[in-house]
Amino acid sequence: MSKKTVEQYFSSTRRFPFPYWIQVKGSYGSVYAKIINSGSSFTSPYTNFPRRKPRFIGPLEKKGTTYEIHLFCPKYFSTFSLYYTNAENALVPLHYEKIAQEKNLFLLKIDAENLDVEKLSLSLFPKENPTFFCTFFNEL
Repeated sequence: MSKKTVEQYFSSTRRFPFPYWIQVKGSYGSVYAKIINSGSSFTSPYTNFPRRKPRFIGPLEKKGTTYEIHLFCPKYFSTFSLYYTNAENALVPLHYEKIAQEKNLFLLKIDAENLDVEKLSLSLFPKENPTFFCTFFNEL
């Protein structure tokens, strides 16, 4: 970017310390600019940040009177509601135990003696944000 003219545009209506537009004159390449908050008490103009959804990993396995399935889940989700879909297409709550295994990887032990696993549909809803639900279908 040597010998290029760099113009920065700041908002005249909002008190924000960073430019909302940077233009490099005479340049035909692309430049990546990133804002890093290295101070304190800064606020972001964004209220919602992209989040990864939890997801089931691998098959549902029967272990004695319980079923086990692995779950990948980012750390910002910690509590869940787990349901299965019955023959009438109603969501029925399930009791489960969540066991941490590795970073963002958990084992769910599901108490389900009378569960029909032939055509099972599990739905997991994070209590922090239920719109980030994940579903597991078991078609045997």
